[in-house]
Amino acid sequence: MPVLLVLAMVLSWSPGNYLKNYILEHYPWDRVEVESVKYEGNLPAQRPVNIIIQRGPVGRAVFLLEFPDGTYKKVYAKVDAQQTVVRAVRPLRRGTVLKREDLYMAPANVLRMPKNALTSMEDAVGKVLKRSVRSGAILTEALVVEKPLIHKGQKVIIVYEKPGLRLTAPGVAREDGYRGSSIQVMNLWSKRIMIGFVQDSSTVNITP
Repeated sequence: MPVLLVLAMVLSWSPGNYLKNYILEHYPWDRVEVESVKYEGNLPAQRPVNIIIQRGPVGRAVFLLEFPDGTYKKVYAKVDAQQTVVRAVRPLRRGTVLKREDLYMAPANVLRMPKNALTSMEDAVGKVLKRSVRSGAILTEALVVEKPLIHKGQKVIIVYEKPGLRLTAPGVAREDGYRGSSIQVMNLWSKRIMIGFVQDSSTVNITP
């Protein structure tokens, strides 16, 4: 019976499953597989209290496991992680205003995934492509931009406000403008170039 009890304690936790759960809890990935787990000697019966990532956590990773008795054990593993990302259904040209039918969601290997890949349709739909992409391309934050509220060359209303005073003048946008962003406009009365903030699709506020 004592032998069986010790065996049960040894088998009470799996280093592969423990590492998998740790990675899923601490990283924003949808799927994680831990394979080829290796270590020297025997692991303590009790679960680790801490994990130090010495290399990885994806690919050929190395983890240092700390146990309740103060001992450490180095564990080697092959870790594969995937994240669901936004991809282009077909080749899309620069300037395309993205719609749901232009996109689909599919998993990508984290090691081969571009930085700041979009992981939600809401992050892409309604935005504009900054450059053309091929079919199946993963969209990233750097590839999309908000659709401008004001377009270069558009006539706008320039507004200056302070307590008890509101002045307006006609103007022309000298560049595309996005909600809350600064934009150059030319006052059509004075011909002066001013910098203001986009208030809506036809108004630029130059109040300091």
